[in-house]
Amino acid sequence: KKVTIISNVVGEASKLARTLQSILGVGGTARHADKDTWAVEVQGDQTARVFQVLDDMKCLQGVSTAAMETARGQGQSSGKAETSVVSRTAATKFLAQTRSPEEERRRALEMEAAFYSEFWQTVA
Repeated sequence: KKVTIISNVVGEASKLARTLQSILGVGGTARHADKDTWAVEVQGDQTARVFQVLDDMKCLQGVSTAAMETARGQGQSSGKAETSVVSRTAATKFLAQTRSPEEERRRALEMEAAFYSEFWQTVA
């Protein structure tokens, strides 16, 4: 069976794997590759579709302009009309749900402060 592998993933690899599974309708997983990187595996030969999703969600970093244009050209040469695998609204919704570690920590501290504020008001 064929598998599409996205290597050198930094950050929330499991969230990326779940999102790709949901959007593409296939199985997949995230595996720890090196010290700080992950590899996301997606079932089947999904190279063009995965590239389109990652491009739409602005997840590609460190890819040269020439490589991006080549990959976009290969996706269009398949004879299909140029359509996005994921709508802009779906990509925006995903990115809005994904927070940086700093935002998560700030949110947790705000929730903790609110809890203790209510706690001390009821105790007093």
